[in-house]
Amino acid sequence: MKKSIFSILLLLLVAVIAVGAAGCVDSGDNGTNGTNGTNGTNGTNNTTPINSSIVVVDPLPAGFTLMASGNITATSEEFGLNDTLVGYQGVYQYSVNNSSPTNAYLSVMECANATAAQGYVQEMIDDNNAKYGNQSNVSTITINGHNATLITRPVTASTPVRYDIVWAKDNLLVVVNGPLADLNAMEALANASKL
Repeated sequence: MKKSIFSILLLLLVAVIAVGAAGCVDSGDNGTNGTNGTNGTNGTNNTTPINSSIVVVDPLPAGFTLMASGNITATSEEFGLNDTLVGYQGVYQYSVNNSSPTNAYLSVMECANATAAQGYVQEMIDDNNAKYGNQSNVSTITINGHNATLITRPVTASTPVRYDIVWAKDNLLVVVNGPLADLNAMEALANASKL
């Protein structure tokens, strides 16, 4: 009997550790209503609630059209993260002056707190550096008044560069990326997100 109770307690402990180590929570309402979490930027406790409307940008910057939005996981989007973060993605098409339309994506994933979200930004930087080494460039830009990471990397001869703009806002990991090779347009979409 003691061995059975010990086994159950050990199993529960492992489950609690696994959930806690993941760093992120389900994309559904977690019951906190934005009352807990840590914002490492200003010392206050902040969480930003998340639902599918978070990736719908209104008003849109010039040249963009919202094509679709839906659920995603960070692993399905190949962000270079080891954990399966869940969230939402808006798919935007960009075209100006009758140019061929190109997609850009606004993805938002909910994390346990700001520290976890910032850790995932660093994990994306580390993954990029491991894959591309000195062929890519990582720099800091400003999006909506706070620092964001810009990852610039070569892709192919027909698509000379690809941009990822990544930042943490409260408990959220935000990524703007896609085959769109116009950095000004990517920054405009990121700023229009208000995140």
